[in-house]
Amino acid sequence: MVNLAKSSAGKYSCSIDPGSLAHTYYNAFYFYYDITVYSYLPLSAMSVLNALIIAKLVAAKLHVKDGNTSAGGTTMSKVSDSVTVMLVAVCVLFAVSTTPYAVIYGNNTDKTTVKYAIMAQCFYVNHSANIFVYLIFNKRFRAECSKLVCFNSPKVGPAGDTSSVGQTDEQAMNGTNTTNA
Repeated sequence: MVNLAKSSAGKYSCSIDPGSLAHTYYNAFYFYYDITVYSYLPLSAMSVLNALIIAKLVAAKLHVKDGNTSAGGTTMSKVSDSVTVMLVAVCVLFAVSTTPYAVIYGNNTDKTTVKYAIMAQCFYVNHSANIFVYLIFNKRFRAECSKLVCFNSPKVGPAGDTSSVGQTDEQAMNGTNTTNA
């Protein structure tokens, strides 16, 4: 079924016997299974769930603009805009970095081509770039990372400011402070 062969240069390679069940499975199904699990399902789930989150943020933003809450429209608006942009950026980054895999992998099994190198680089971008998206678009994440690296940065509250240090999320949103400074 599967053969392991050693070349004269000492490198090992695997091959599948033509006509075997493994060969039929690999040629007929594996590519579609692989791109579905790696690219299409996660992208679909991210798109649907991000759309639901963005819809809730927009509804909350409209609710704040109508004056139906005491949270203060400016802070809520900035937070929801930042989260919306961050979610869209993560989704677009995933789509852009997994599309070459879905397109190139099925048409190219030669690992020495430029197309394969581009696909591999997109893998690396996909797996490592989210932290940079969070750092760019999320002020609180940036502050927490800075605090971890520098050990002396001020704490940042839920609204991204330092005035709510020591407050609960509800106290910070309502503008009340019951902690002793």
